[in-house]
Amino acid sequence: MTNLPENNKANLQAALLALTLDRSGQVPMHVQLAEALRDLIRRGVAPSGAALPASRALAKDLGISRVTTLGAYDQLVAEGYLDTRQGAGTFVAADLPPMEEARPDPVAATPPIGAQPLVPFHPGLPDTEHFPHAQWAKHLEAAWRRPDPDLLAQPDPLGWPPLRAAIADHLNAWRGLSCSAGQVVITSGSVEAFSLLSRLMDEGDTVLTEAPCFGPMLQAFRDRGLACRSVPVDGQGLQTDALPTAKAVAVTPSRNYPLGMTLPLSRRLALLDWAKAQDALVIEDDYDSEFRFSGPPLPALASLSADRVIYVGSFSKLMMPALRLAYLVVPDRLVAKVTALLQPMGSQASVLPQPALARFMAAGEFATHLRRMRRIYG
Repeated sequence: MTNLPENNKANLQAALLALTLDRSGQVPMHVQLAEALRDLIRRGVAPSGAALPASRALAKDLGISRVTTLGAYDQLVAEGYLDTRQGAGTFVAADLPPMEEARPDPVAATPPIGAQPLVPFHPGLPDTEHFPHAQWAKHLEAAWRRPDPDLLAQPDPLGWPPLRAAIADHLNAWRGLSCSAGQVVITSGSVEAFSLLSRLMDEGDTVLTEAPCFGPMLQAFRDRGLACRSVPVDGQGLQTDALPTAKAVAVTPSRNYPLGMTLPLSRRLALLDWAKAQDALVIEDDYDSEFRFSGPPLPALASLSADRVIYVGSFSKLMMPALRLAYLVVPDRLVAKVTALLQPMGSQASVLPQPALARFMAAGEFATHLRRMRRIYG
């Protein structure tokens, strides 16, 4: 095998030594060996023109008879995969058509951080192929061809007012949540939303979280210096029978993340009774509520206690993660405090997609998209 670069020669030699043949199987050994060699050629591990070991040497390396290797070589010569040259040996045919590329080196093929490929069944990734891109582009173009002068001025720290109004209307229709546009706060994603909520509390305050829970949320609380205490879940979600003292509790009542159960009404009421007795906040991450496939839709937890629950929603799973928009619905009594927290630096959410999203929702196309995706996902 002197006609290959040294690294390719070593790879081929290693692949040949790694061949596994089933000596107790019903398939003849020479057939198994021929199939294994054929696979190496198809994958490019044994490229066109590569020299193969002498039949005697390969037989010795694999612990088989020379008759077996000769039988495999003869079969592949007959099929046109191999050539034999008098006095020179056996070679992979030089005129083979392009086949599968060789498997990439696992280290060299690892993409850089931040450029990992999409992984099937990764939680929270929507099917973007069915997104109405043409309609979305129409709203983007309409919003920015002749932009509202307010869009070009200092942005409202709570977000674009028409979008906040559209979100309030959507929540009233879809989640039974009676809220005003003034209670809605636009953020650059759910992580920023949780980070902002952590600033409503003091360092050292205790926050209860589900076990398991959304990791980035937990990290946002810990970065603020909050004491996070886990509460176990069972088949009905967060166990509310013996909650310890805390300043707040974060929960995913519509569909527990990541296990998927729904918090029943009895536990929702128990959780709100605990929050009232503790004078604590309930942070409702309404994860995946729009895609409920069986049974009647459940109203948001915030609809049961508008003064005690802070509602967190996101467009990442409903539309696309690249949109980078989420939102909070805060009780009236906390609006001024949240505004004061945002005022110095302003909102981190880009204003660019907000008017388009407001138009998309007001036109009814967002609701149509959700109904369509619910059918597809279901």
